[in-house]
Amino acid sequence: MENGQPSFTVSEAIAVINQTLEYAYPTIVVEGEVTSFKVNQNKWVFFDIKDSEGTLNCFMSVHQLRTQLEDGMRVRVIAQPRIARWGRFSLTVRDVQPEIGRAHV
Repeated sequence: MENGQPSFTVSEAIAVINQTLEYAYPTIVVEGEVTSFKVNQNKWVFFDIKDSEGTLNCFMSVHQLRTQLEDGMRVRVIAQPRIARWGRFSLTVRDVQPEIGRAHV
């Protein structure tokens, strides 16, 4: 500890942050609009979820995707917040549900 502050390597910091997120918020539900939807190598699904003031990156396996997604669609994602080892914050999505009857952002 330097000046009473914890000191970490990069990988230790990512691990500690992820442990803290997992403890405080093991699963969260986020509602917003899908943007930048893409499937990579027919294995991984990447998209952003946004509202009028912010954007979150989302990631999931293509096999978990039970609803056809497209940009502009309003959804509710059930996810685990994580920081990847390359430092990017994202939501690891477990489920996506379309929001019926809600206006676009």
